[in-house]
Amino acid sequence: MAVQPDRPNTSGLLIIAVTGAILTVVVAYIAAASWAVVKSRQAEAKALSRDLSERDELRAAQEQRLAGIEQAMAEVVAQRR
Repeated sequence: MAVQPDRPNTSGLLIIAVTGAILTVVVAYIAAASWAVVKSRQAEAKALSRDLSERDELRAAQEQRLAGIEQAMAEVVAQRR
């Protein structure tokens, strides 16, 4: 009986290659999902910031109107005295 030379363990290398490919796909998917979440949160933060600045502008306008009303009332009271 002739002795056959050792053959390389190709099944082990195939398992390693397939496992590496699967892990690469999983990591890429997680990275893409994380990136989407980050972009979504950034858009949400921009919208909230815009809403806050609009609210601050409205508040400032209301305070100016109130100051004008208070001044007009003070003038009316002063005229009646």
